[in-house]
Amino acid sequence: MRDFGWSVDSLLKLGYRKRVLKTLDYALDVYSSQKLTTTITPGGKCVDMFDYSPDSLAFLVRSLRVAKANELIKRYKDFLVKETARFEKTAIDKDTGLVKEGKKFSSMKDQAIRRSATYNNIMA
Repeated sequence: MRDFGWSVDSLLKLGYRKRVLKTLDYALDVYSSQKLTTTITPGGKCVDMFDYSPDSLAFLVRSLRVAKANELIKRYKDFLVKETARFEKTAIDKDTGLVKEGKKFSSMKDQAIRRSATYNNIMA
């Protein structure tokens, strides 16, 4: 999800909106049958490399927004709401409103355990 999220603006500028929407539709179809993760394997299995990543949801939502994928947002609304709640439960400290400290997330510098990393908080 991160790699696609990084490239979506360029793909749109190059005129690939239909392909971007098709890719988002495919990803949402697969994710909604399992869960949002960093990766979809060639066999269609959703896996996190290596742990839950707070930026997966951020890049998915941003990609939908910049692609103006309103129909996909409506179609997958329940899934997006469910994943937002899972993100909040998994990643956010209720007392501080920041990403949980000392929890290992797959994000920039995968596997590094940091105290509420700046990158993860920006993504949140």
